Amino acid sequence: MTLSRRSWQPLKELLQDVLDRPYALAAFNVYDFWVTRAVIRAASDLGVPVIVACGGSDLDIVGPEAVASWVASERSKAPVPVYLHLDHGRDLAEVIRCIAAGFDSVMFDGSQLPFEKNVQKTREVVYAARSTGAVVEGAVGRIPSKGQGEPGVAITSEDRVSVEMVSLFVQETGVDLVAVPVGSAHGAYAAGTRTHLDLDLVRALSQQVRVPLALHGGSGVDENDIRAAIGMALGKVNFGSVLRAAHTGAIREFCHASPARDPAELGQMTVESVYESARAKLSLLFEAVRQGR
Repeated sequence: MTLSRRSWQPLKELLQDVLDRPYALAAFNVYDFWVTRAVIRAASDLGVPVIVACGGSDLDIVGPEAVASWVASERSKAPVPVYLHLDHGRDLAEVIRCIAAGFDSVMFDGSQLPFEKNVQKTREVVYAARSTGAVVEGAVGRIPSKGQGEPGVAITSEDRVSVEMVSLFVQETGVDLVAVPVGSAHGAYAAGTRTHLDLDLVRALSQQVRVPLALHGGSGVDENDIRAAIGMALGKVNFGSVLRAAHTGAIREFCHASPARDPAELGQMTVESVYESARAKLSLLFEAVRQGR
């Protein structure tokens, strides 16, 4: 189905606004209706915009049309802007299918390709998206996943990209924001551990790359580092693992409850648990704005 839209500020304009104001947008990776509801309710209660994201194996299982229907159902009642984003799109066909379903934003992740091929493929996505006004996120450099490094380990020489390369990529492709490895990693970290960002690299990128930076793997990043990066062109932070941890916690609690408990209660338990995690991350990203700074 196609998503209905209110007269909200276009996402592209909002992404330019983050370059001038001390906040960043949260993009929460969802994989079912209840998690989607929790994220949108948290944003609604705080009065801030939110990005609902889906991609990879999650999107393979449910399909973009299903995700679009969840978001359409919830954002028709939301008093805040809600944007739907394809995370880590793998090819032009997937991008086009998501745009047709009503996604407001798409990411093409060509970071594993040679630089020239990445530029070419990303440019094709940008061209396809422009007819609908969809925002395009590109990627330069490999962002590690859990198991490929421990929290706090510096970016390896294999993963590091130069500021000049990122700047050239943005100029050659016309993307609206760009994901670059700056010290975070996808996946869950060990309990109590946090990774730190290369804030010198973030600062250098903000001085030469005139589109917002997208931070992937935000769940395990030190919050003070996120606060610092928000003042240096960090425009979007992706959160996934923190929601999954809250969701699985709700499932464990439910399974240890009375066998006579109504299974329908699990959905509400999921909403309540994920809501708190999403609200905490949204509060972090909009902290300075909400305090009038």
